[in-house]
Amino acid sequence: MTANVDFLKKLLDTPGPSGFEAAPARVWRALDAEGRETARDDIENVGTRHRAAYRFVQKHVRGLAIVISHDGGVSFVANRDGDVVFWEQSVSP
Repeated sequence: MTANVDFLKKLLDTPGPSGFEAAPARVWRALDAEGRETARDDIENVGTRHRAAYRFVQKHVRGLAIVISHDGGVSFVANRDGDVVFWEQSVSP
């Protein structure tokens, strides 16, 4: 039992993102599957879920965010060499 308590204390004491991270200065739309060819995109044209995903991958460089929009679109967001890059997928019924 002591090992579990020690693990929990360590987990709770480990620093993490504050939850008040600024949005990235810019985001990039992937033009290819690897995200190496990109085009700059406007962060102001997206909603809260997308901006939260951008902040997440900006802080968690190995993270992946998946945003499912109410209109049926799906975006995958990742950090590529310090840049926030997203891939848009359309889902047909």
